[in-house]
Amino acid sequence: MRQFLKTIPALQYVYGHYRLRRFRHAYGPVFSRLLDFEPPGMPPLYLANSLNQFEWLVRHPLFPADLIERLMPPGPGPAIERAFTNFTRGYVAEQQLAGEWQHSATLSEESERRLVEYLNRYVTYALRTFAVHLEVRGNPKSPDAIRISRMLAEWEGEEGELLDVGCAFVPLAERYVRMRRWVGLDLSLPALTIGRIVHDAPAASLVCGYSENLPFPDQSFDVVVSS
Repeated sequence: MRQFLKTIPALQYVYGHYRLRRFRHAYGPVFSRLLDFEPPGMPPLYLANSLNQFEWLVRHPLFPADLIERLMPPGPGPAIERAFTNFTRGYVAEQQLAGEWQHSATLSEESERRLVEYLNRYVTYALRTFAVHLEVRGNPKSPDAIRISRMLAEWEGEEGELLDVGCAFVPLAERYVRMRRWVGLDLSLPALTIGRIVHDAPAASLVCGYSENLPFPDQSFDVVVSS
């Protein structure tokens, strides 16, 4: 019943403002000030959810101190303010696209175009996948940690050439260095940039491309990972 009530626009608006007030008090002036840079008309619940996720990630003890500075292109104002604005707008775009992603057997060409635009215009996907990685590092019993452990066990002992399809920021890069060669493929340049920063991965190992039109010759890899 509670989840149903949250779908009513008026209640979403009120609940969003309630969460914003609570977060302003809980997160202190540094993160609360980020809310002042959002354009008018931003749904308050989306803004509150974005702040909650962004704050958790940036304050995580394993989050690299210089990652936001290196990830964001040059621009006016502090990088963290520009990153939060970009992250929030990406969150809104994601919500607008999510309905079709979740309920359609196939995506239209227009939806695919908007998906690629979302993945590359905004840092939301890149930072949220990195947040999952930090959660796995901090909680080895989480569902994602268990899934990764099972997957690693399936190709234990492999040392050939590996392709990771949909690699995001390449969370398994520490394992991939034992391969003769590895390549990570993803549609999101911001996610690949995080992989390059966090893992010091060579440029040749990170490829922006589409999984249904792989830019590699046949029989290029011994192992393919898609997790």
